[in-house]
Amino acid sequence: MTEQEAARTRLGRWVDGLLVVFALGLLVYLTYGRESGPSEQAKATSFDLPLLGSAGRFRFDGPRERPLLVEAFASWCGACRRSAPTIDGLRDAVESGQLDILLVSVDESASAARSARRSWPIVLPVAFDERGTFQRAYHISVLPTFVLIGTDGRVLDVSSGPPGGHTIRKWLRAGDD
Repeated sequence: MTEQEAARTRLGRWVDGLLVVFALGLLVYLTYGRESGPSEQAKATSFDLPLLGSAGRFRFDGPRERPLLVEAFASWCGACRRSAPTIDGLRDAVESGQLDILLVSVDESASAARSARRSWPIVLPVAFDERGTFQRAYHISVLPTFVLIGTDGRVLDVSSGPPGGHTIRKWLRAGDD
C-alpha cells in the first residue's frame, strides 16, 4: 500500500468515526433532548380525567390548596416503570398534605393502564387520558414527563425522564412559597 493510499484509509476511518459519533449524538438528542411538557410559569391547562379503579374523576381547573405533581406515563415505558418506586416513595408528602400527586396514563387502552397499575408499585391515583387531550394540551412527547403545578395554578417545573434527587427536593419545597 502506498503512502497516499494509507492516508486515504486513515481519513476514511476518521470520517466513519465522525459519522458514528454524529449518529449517536442525534439518537441521544431525539431520545432525551426534545422538549416535553408545557412552559414553566405558564398557566396550567384545565383537565378532567377518569380515575382508574373507581367511578370518580380527577378535575384540575386552576388554583388549589397544595401543589400538584402530575406524571404522564405509559405501561410500555421502561423509564416510567423505573421511576414508579421513586414516585410511590413520595406518599409521605401526600399523606402530610405537602403535595398532591396524580399519575396520568397515556396508554392507548384503559386495560394497559390498569395492568401497569396492578404490576408496578402504584398506590397513588391514576387517571386515564382516554382521548389524548391531556397529552396534547400538556405537549407530552417524552415519557415519563413530570409537571409540577403550583398553588396559583401555574407550571412550576417540568422534568422528563426518571427524576433525580435535586428534582425531587424541588418538588417537595414547592409548597413552601
